[in-house]
Amino acid sequence: MTTGAPFATRGARPGRPILCAWLSDRSGVAGLEIAFILPILLVLALVGFDLARYTIYVRKAHLAAATMADLLSRIDPDPSLGNNTGRLTWANLDSVFRTQLVVFPELMEEAQIRKEWVWNTVKASLSGIQFKSQAGCQSNCTYTPYVAWTSGQGRPCGMPLTGAATTAQPDPSTLPSDIFGPGFLVVADLLFEYRPLFLRSVVGTVTIRRSFYATPRYVSSIVYDPTAGAGNARVCVVPA
Repeated sequence: MTTGAPFATRGARPGRPILCAWLSDRSGVAGLEIAFILPILLVLALVGFDLARYTIYVRKAHLAAATMADLLSRIDPDPSLGNNTGRLTWANLDSVFRTQLVVFPELMEEAQIRKEWVWNTVKASLSGIQFKSQAGCQSNCTYTPYVAWTSGQGRPCGMPLTGAATTAQPDPSTLPSDIFGPGFLVVADLLFEYRPLFLRSVVGTVTIRRSFYATPRYVSSIVYDPTAGAGNARVCVVPA
């Protein structure tokens, strides 16, 4: 019986270096690829989750501020003050503040996670802004905004608010310059410190600020009545 050449060991033909044979061996490649790729996919999934959650919170914060300003703008005239003036009490403001929990219910969940009062989780203010022009001005007037009343976190009393670009970050001491003009304005400000669930150690806390501005629909101005009940609101002095 003729005897053939002996069987070669798998992947190690005679004369072939052992290193080349090892490199050409494809067994277990899928496991190695998963070992390298899985951590990257996991990180991308966590980033995507926190980014989607952040986007939802930004939208809810904007909607909450818009809702509060819209409700304030619907104040009806007060017959005792005339047909062009509306009256607010703390009960009115408190009910408007509470709409945040309806529009932005995630605030209650966040408060439970942080083990704090919900009104410490979100910081909001409702304010009335009165625009004043120079005495005797008839045309091409320059208007300066003053805080007539404010509540919650509040805006500064007794000093004019400064103009800012429309794209600037909202700030209690500023208003967008393009809304300066005659009349009265109601403003809702909201500040929320967003804490990522998975990437907080990397990106830290992200501040979400939203402000919404509206003119009264049925009156020319709105006053706050502090005698109708105690609350976190105050009347400011507006120059004559």
